[in-house]
Amino acid sequence: MSDIQDEIVVKDYAITGTSKWLSTGALPEYWGAGNFLALDFIDAAGASEIKVGMVPSHSGMDLVALDEDMDVAFQINDKDAQVFRVQMTVDGVTSTQDYDLSGLTLASA
Repeated sequence: MSDIQDEIVVKDYAITGTSKWLSTGALPEYWGAGNFLALDFIDAAGASEIKVGMVPSHSGMDLVALDEDMDVAFQINDKDAQVFRVQMTVDGVTSTQDYDLSGLTLASA
């Protein structure tokens, strides 16, 4: 993850740290050059399903369900207009939480 970002902290429904500019590698080869956010969901809090994504999504992608590795990476197109959304279902009840990205530093090309 250090190739993608530095000092990422998730606290009080906000994500801070630095997202590096990527122009080579698997992520930019698929999505195009830019800044990315990678997270590892260690504690699923008993959730039967977790869906995540950037809202609004530049690509139009809906929220995606986490697979068994619980890792995600998304491109950040506008940190001031986008949020990182987590939708979690626990005991049949679905809740949604948005995480503010405006405190991120996006490195330039």
